[in-house]
Amino acid sequence: MKRLNSFLHFGYFTDYESPKYKLDYSGIDKSQYDNFSTDEILEIVWKSLVSSFEKYIDTDKPVVVPLSGGMDSRFILGMLLNYYNPKDIFTYTVGTKGTLDFDLARKVANLVGTNHREINLPDYNYTLSEFKEISKRTSHQCVLFFSHPISIIDSYPSNSQIWTGFMGDNLFGSSFEKYPSKDISSAIQRWIKIDKRNIIDTSAVSLADPNFDLSRLIDMPFVHSNKISFDEQLNLYYRQVNHVSPHLHPSGLNYVTPFFDQKLIDLVLSLPDRYRKNVYLYKLLSLEKFPELFSLPNKRTWGLPVSASQFQLNWEQKKYQIYKKIGNLFGNYHNERINYLDYSSAIINDENINFIISSNLKSLSERNLINWIDIETIFQNHIDGKENHSISLLILSSLEIHLSQNNNLLD
Repeated sequence: MKRLNSFLHFGYFTDYESPKYKLDYSGIDKSQYDNFSTDEILEIVWKSLVSSFEKYIDTDKPVVVPLSGGMDSRFILGMLLNYYNPKDIFTYTVGTKGTLDFDLARKVANLVGTNHREINLPDYNYTLSEFKEISKRTSHQCVLFFSHPISIIDSYPSNSQIWTGFMGDNLFGSSFEKYPSKDISSAIQRWIKIDKRNIIDTSAVSLADPNFDLSRLIDMPFVHSNKISFDEQLNLYYRQVNHVSPHLHPSGLNYVTPFFDQKLIDLVLSLPDRYRKNVYLYKLLSLEKFPELFSLPNKRTWGLPVSASQFQLNWEQKKYQIYKKIGNLFGNYHNERINYLDYSSAIINDENINFIISSNLKSLSERNLINWIDIETIFQNHIDGKENHSISLLILSSLEIHLSQNNNLLD
């Protein structure tokens, strides 16, 4: 029951252990940089980043950068332009035209002149066999419908280096908790609440067994919170290493993760908190080293450049929330912040997606594993437009596909 409830609630299995990425906080020294100026810290961090990147530079291998509208992939591209001609860098983006991730990635690629490719998911036909392949190559650790098409990734030369921004913004403070939990128990309860995978559904049902104690799923080594908050430890261990790493890095390819470098991790997590709050240092570094790239709007900063003030960011966030509420009220809201595909609509209107979802929900129901929710009713209410259960349906369908590939998955 533990593994089943883990996937139903979080969208991944919390007992998964990454074979490659291990967290070590023993090198954190929170007093080490107290008397350093901002300029000195910028220089120290920059040298550490250069060192981390240069370990992997190999101009004899093709270079691929998956581009989004965020900071990490753009920062990686900026770094690689110091070593490669832009025409020799392959970039691609996966998503939906008219969204920040898709459109900003295009602007970045056009600005520097990379060999860019776009995959507009409303025009792409996923197949069940492809989802099964993704399941196997991600260790059954993700909600499959948010993965890049395997056929696209595999189309690049087999000796390619695929550079990803894994851990980048999180290392620099995107998950920094302004009001951290005071003890482990409080942090766990907060984590269970905020990392509920279907929380963004407008009618977020509880997929996990209501009689199951979800805190039983949390079993990780904590260090004292004077090094890093319990909240961040949970995020880095479970969401980043256990979930995001297999999701971003399907097996069979050569991935480069320059932000996941122990010396860099020790350094950045040792900095005074003010440098990680609101990713302050990351923004400064990005603007100083790559001013042209980061003059473009960024998804992290609500479609504004990273130089935008906190007042401007707060105002953009408020506008987004207001427009979303009004749009949902009248049923005509276009969410430019969605990742990949608008599944709330696709499940209803895309025959291919509808078939994959409905057939796997039927197979899952026949297993009689989840008797505390009515899967058919959840699906039908979504189809009829009564409630938005899109993420719940993606979780349930992914679970069935995972189970079809590994009968012992829940043991």
